[in-house]
Amino acid sequence: MFAVACSFLSRWQFARRAEVVAANNIVNSNYFQPAVPIDAVLKNGRFNPQREWHPVMLEGHYVSGSDLLVRNKPYAGNPGFLQVALFQTADLKLYLVDRGWLPTGTNHDHPDLVPTLPSGDIQIIARIRAAESNNGKSAPRGELAAIVPGDAQAELRSKEPIAEDFYLRLAAETPRSAVAPKLETKPELSEGNHLSYAIQWIIFAVLAFVTLVWSVRRELDFYRAANDPNYVPKPKRVTRAQRDNQAEDQA
Repeated sequence: MFAVACSFLSRWQFARRAEVVAANNIVNSNYFQPAVPIDAVLKNGRFNPQREWHPVMLEGHYVSGSDLLVRNKPYAGNPGFLQVALFQTADLKLYLVDRGWLPTGTNHDHPDLVPTLPSGDIQIIARIRAAESNNGKSAPRGELAAIVPGDAQAELRSKEPIAEDFYLRLAAETPRSAVAPKLETKPELSEGNHLSYAIQWIIFAVLAFVTLVWSVRRELDFYRAANDPNYVPKPKRVTRAQRDNQAEDQA
């Protein structure tokens, strides 16, 4: 039963590694692609997971007063926030844009400086990302627990529909504001320890059988030694160190 459990755990680790590798491949294949109109990466107007991280181009303007802060977003090991805002294109579609990272301020619960949104028409290049999950977490007024377009719409009390299953991570603004959040860079990719864990579980499963065989043989030796007067136990293997010690004792 222990070996069967180990085999299932090993398969689970292999499956998790496969998921991580697939996600890394999507990042590597899409991240540095040329920017295209956003409709080119959507599938029937919906988010296509295979095109995540692909750069897209949009022209329009930020909706005044639509900026929010997303809590608990560390960057390069430092605590901070993300600034998100609604961006409206010429065809009146609304998208939630992650404008970048802001460090935690002196009060630790808010940035010292929150840049104002650029006014007027601008062009942005951003990478399309799957919407996050807030896992039931809440946030103070004017903030979000995660980048969830639906939560942003509720917080802003916007009556206009927002693309719900994805958001956009800003890569460039033209013109770029003099004071703006720090743009986020490409994520560091790693497969983690899933492969080593999977192999360890296989080793544990093999060791379970080895231990079982050793235990059975040991118990059998005890039984025969106790019940068979003609049984001669196999002599224990003497190591070289033991032989040396015996020779020294005899001398």
